[in-house]
Amino acid sequence: MNRLRVARLTPLELLLSLMSLLLGTRPHGSPGPLQCYSVGPLGILNCSWEPLGDLETPPVLYHQSQKYHPNRVWEVKVPSKQSWVTIPREQFTMADKLLIWGTQKGRPLWSSVSVNLETQMKPDTPQIFSQVDISEEATLEATVQWAPPVWPPQKVLICQFRYKECQAETWTRLEPQLKTDGLTPVEMQNLEPGTCYQVSGRCQVENGYPWGEWSSPLSFQTPFLDPEDVWVSGTVCETSGKRAALLVWKDPRPCVQVTYTVWFGAGDITTTQEEVPCCKSPVPAWMEWAVVSPGNSTSWVPPTNLSLVCLAPESAPCDVGVSSADGSPGIKVTWKQGTRKPLEYVVDWAQDGDSLDKLNWTRLPPGNLSTLLPGEFKGGVPYRITVTAVYSGGLAAAPSVWGFREELVPLAGPAVWRLPDDPPGTPVVAWGEVPRHQLRGQATHYTFCIQSRGLSTVCRNVSSQTQTATLPNLHLGSFKLWVTVSTVAGQGPPGPNLSLHLPDNRIRWKALPWFLSLWGLLLMGCGLSLASTRCLQARCLHWRHKLLPQWIWKRVPDPANSNSGQPYIKEVSLPQPPKDGPILEVEEVELQPVVESPKASAPNLLWV
Repeated sequence: MNRLRVARLTPLELLLSLMSLLLGTRPHGSPGPLQCYSVGPLGILNCSWEPLGDLETPPVLYHQSQKYHPNRVWEVKVPSKQSWVTIPREQFTMADKLLIWGTQKGRPLWSSVSVNLETQMKPDTPQIFSQVDISEEATLEATVQWAPPVWPPQKVLICQFRYKECQAETWTRLEPQLKTDGLTPVEMQNLEPGTCYQVSGRCQVENGYPWGEWSSPLSFQTPFLDPEDVWVSGTVCETSGKRAALLVWKDPRPCVQVTYTVWFGAGDITTTQEEVPCCKSPVPAWMEWAVVSPGNSTSWVPPTNLSLVCLAPESAPCDVGVSSADGSPGIKVTWKQGTRKPLEYVVDWAQDGDSLDKLNWTRLPPGNLSTLLPGEFKGGVPYRITVTAVYSGGLAAAPSVWGFREELVPLAGPAVWRLPDDPPGTPVVAWGEVPRHQLRGQATHYTFCIQSRGLSTVCRNVSSQTQTATLPNLHLGSFKLWVTVSTVAGQGPPGPNLSLHLPDNRIRWKALPWFLSLWGLLLMGCGLSLASTRCLQARCLHWRHKLLPQWIWKRVPDPANSNSGQPYIKEVSLPQPPKDGPILEVEEVELQPVVESPKASAPNLLWV
């Protein structure tokens, strides 16, 4: 226990007291090495000071009443190595004014301080009730009820409150400060959904000093809100069978892990996807509307319903234009209204090659027909930009366009190939498009060049809409052809070379007689060969019948019935013996004598 006594001062002690008074008195409330204040309206007096250099020799504090007992001086012994001391309530009078100073080894330590016990009182902490009301109108707002510390009702306290996120280190103080004569609830505005917050408060006497201690913080959780900014990425209105759409939404609180429930519907059909992570969900085919809500949502505000119905093309914006903004890192987009006025416009953009979930979008009122896309865009990088008109009954999107913040020189040239000659002997070539990430801008024109041995290179520019070229009146020989593409920033490098060769047709006519002669000799040789072959075939056929067995040269040989294994026996046909003929009756007739007539003599007979 501290040793307290009423000091009966010796002449030396009185001299030291006078010296401390002569050093000056610091006004209350001003910073200094010695600070004293009472705790509560009926509490003790607490004094503290900066640590002294000599910790072994304890200091001695003195306090003297300046209002009720000016001749009474109290001495307070301080324990060794301690830089504070408390003065009990019975050592001073309510609403008194005290003069306090200190000594060490008989030497004064600081300037004396004057303490007004009516104003230099440190109140207890206010009480904050656990019931927190949260409003979900334009922004999240929290209202907290509180009660002041125990205090005489005739004296007014000023209380200050602060709040912060639970994981944060820095507090935000609320303004204005509140008074206890009219208890106004504590209001916190612009809170984040799904976030843990802490709130605490402290009080001080009006026009007094110092502030009381901060109360223990009260923690509360804000509810999760339904995402208001829901959009669709991809070709939701594609009819060619390549429909790929993704429902996307902006995370209301990126630091909080939230799962969502997504509903899709068309007519009487409704599909539900639960525990969907943030912030995308594939859109099933032929769905007409979509709704997204947090899985543990307690909001009474109805979730946003996004219509996925595709409206007629004439309702979509037209004449969409893209240009770079001078002195700005963004991209400027302009368009014209369709046949009717929409509820709003949505302009979305994505870098070439990005997936569907890497989409950015912004919403604009129906009166806006242009916008400067926010964000950091890279020079030479193509961005796909789409302007969509949103109606109560669906969506109408304009064809996507490609935009650049800054156009650069292309990195490559197009590839060239040869098409069939048209007419024969006149080469026709075609070339492809340079990939967008290598084109790095909008193509203004193509340049194709022809180079031949001994001749200078000839180049010609063609429109960016042209990708074929006919090459008439070329002389005979070999050529090299290449194509370059240009943007507003300049001409790119040439693409791969195409080699062309036009042969001399006159050489063919000179060789024609030799070719015909050779062809005639070939035909003659074939004829002779055929004739000799037929003759040889006839001879072979004769010998075949002579030498080979019959079953071999027959059309269908029959070796089973062949007698080729037997000795050769020639069959000879013998005359048949006469058979008994019919019996005829013959009548003999008497022969008459024959008288020979004299023969005529022959002329020119030769006699021997």
